[in-house]
Amino acid sequence: GESEEIWLLQILLLTPDTAAASLSQCQRSLNFPSRFWPNPSYPLGLANVDIESKMPSSAYRKLLEALACWGIQPSPQDTVVDLGASPGGWTAALVLLCQCRVIAVDRSSLDPRLMNNLLVTFVKGDAFTYEPPNGVADWMVSDIIAYPERVSELLDLWCGRGMAKNMVVTVKFQGETPSWEALDSAIRVAQNHGYDACAKHFFNNKNEVTLMIQDKNEPGVLDTVRDIEPTYKVAWPKS
Repeated sequence: GESEEIWLLQILLLTPDTAAASLSQCQRSLNFPSRFWPNPSYPLGLANVDIESKMPSSAYRKLLEALACWGIQPSPQDTVVDLGASPGGWTAALVLLCQCRVIAVDRSSLDPRLMNNLLVTFVKGDAFTYEPPNGVADWMVSDIIAYPERVSELLDLWCGRGMAKNMVVTVKFQGETPSWEALDSAIRVAQNHGYDACAKHFFNNKNEVTLMIQDKNEPGVLDTVRDIEPTYKVAWPKS
C-alpha cells in the first residue's frame, strides 16, 4: 500500500490578531527509520521530562529528551553502563523510570540513595577506560565533562569492541564556538564501526549536543517509550 504521510501544522501567535503558521511533512529519519522528524508526538517539539521526586541533579532531563526523541528506552531486563555518573542524575532516571540495572562509573560517589539501591552497582574508577563485565552491556550512556575530542576515543573503544548496542553520549563544547570537527569525528567513528549515529541539540542541552547511537544490526525499536504524562510521578524504590 501507499506509505503513510504525516504532516505537522504549527501556529505561533505573535500578537492578539497576528499569527504565523508552518506546515511541514514529517519525514522518516535517515538514521533511525522508525522515527519521524519533525516529531509530531510532542507539542512545540518538547517532551515532558520533569520528575517530581528530588533528583541528584537536573542533567537527567537531557537523557529523557534523547529517549523520547529516539522512541526507545532500556527495558527492566537491560543492564546500562552510566559513565561519569556522579552525582547520579542519569542513573536515578534510569532506575526510577526503566527499572533497569545500572553500573555507575565515576571517581566520585553517587547520591546516597543510589549508593544503597539494589539496582545500582557503583564502580569507582576512570570512565574512559572502564569495560563492562563479560565485555558487553545492553546500553551505555555518558554525560562526562571532557574535551569533545575525547568522545571519539570513547566511541572507538565501545563501538569498536561492540560493547553496547545502544548509546546516548553528550558532546560538550569548549568556549563560544562549537567544535564541529570533533562532533563529525565522533559520528564517523561510530559509523565506521557499524553503528547509526544522530546528533541533536535538545531544549535542556547547554553548550553541548547529544549523540544517539545504535548498532545497525539492532532490530529497530526495542522497548517503546511509554506514554508520557505531564510530569513523571515516581517514588524511590526501597533498597
